[in-house]
Amino acid sequence: MQEAAQEVERDPQMKAQMEQMQKMMADPAAQQQMQQQMAAAMQSPEVQQRMAALQEDPEIMEIINQAKSGGMGGMMQLMQDQAFMQKIGEKMGGMGSGGNPLAAAAAPSPAAAAAAPPAQALPDINNLLDAAKYGDLEATEDLIAVKKDVDQRDADRRTPLHYAVAYDHLDIAHQLLDAGASLEATDSKGNTPLHYAAGYGRGEFIEVLLEAGCNGSTPNSKGHTPYELVKMDANNPIQSDANVVQLLEKAASG
Repeated sequence: MQEAAQEVERDPQMKAQMEQMQKMMADPAAQQQMQQQMAAAMQSPEVQQRMAALQEDPEIMEIINQAKSGGMGGMMQLMQDQAFMQKIGEKMGGMGSGGNPLAAAAAPSPAAAAAAPPAQALPDINNLLDAAKYGDLEATEDLIAVKKDVDQRDADRRTPLHYAVAYDHLDIAHQLLDAGASLEATDSKGNTPLHYAAGYGRGEFIEVLLEAGCNGSTPNSKGHTPYELVKMDANNPIQSDANVVQLLEKAASG
C-alpha cells in the first residue's frame, strides 16, 4: 500500500484526480449522490464478483473487512485514502469509469467536476522516463536525437520502455526499440517490459516485444514468467485473446 501511495505522489495527474475527488466528497450534496450511486453499483453482479475476488487478496483483505464493518460510512472514508483508491482501481480494472461500475459511482457529477480546480499541468519533459510516462512522442524523438540514455533507470530500476508499456504508449515503445532500448532490462522486482505488458493486459505490446526478440521464458523475482502472470489473473483481458496467449506460452517454453 505504501508503494501505491508513493506512486500517486509521483504522478501529478493521478494526484490531482485524487485531490479533486476528496474535495467533491467534502460536499454533503456530493456525498449523498455518491452514496446513492455506490449503493446502486454494489448491486451489479460484476462488482459483487470482483469484490469477492478482492477478499482473497491478502494485501487488502484487512481494508475490505474494515469497509464491511463500517458500512457505507466506512466505504466513504476509505475512498478518501489515495493509496487505497489506487489499489482498488488496479484490482477492479482501472481508475476510470469505463467498464468499472464502482469507479463510475465514485466519479463526481459533471456539474461538480466543472466546479473543481483544473488538474495540475504536466511537468517539463527533460528525460526519457517522463517522456515515456506522459506519452510525449516529440520529446522522445528529441531526447533520443541528443543521445539521452534509452535505458535510463528510476529509483525502482524501471526503464523508459517499462514506462511506455505501463502507461500504454505504443508509439513511444516503437521509438525506444528503434533506438536500441533493452528488451531484457529488469526492474527491482525482476520484471522485464514483457512482464509489464502481460501484467497490464497489453496484447499489442506483447506482440511487438516478442517480435523484437524479447525472452518470454525469463522469470521475475517471484519465479513467474509473463505467460504465468496472465494465467494467474482471471480478469486479465489477454486471456480472451487466444493468439496472444499462444505466443506467450510458446515464448515461455523457450
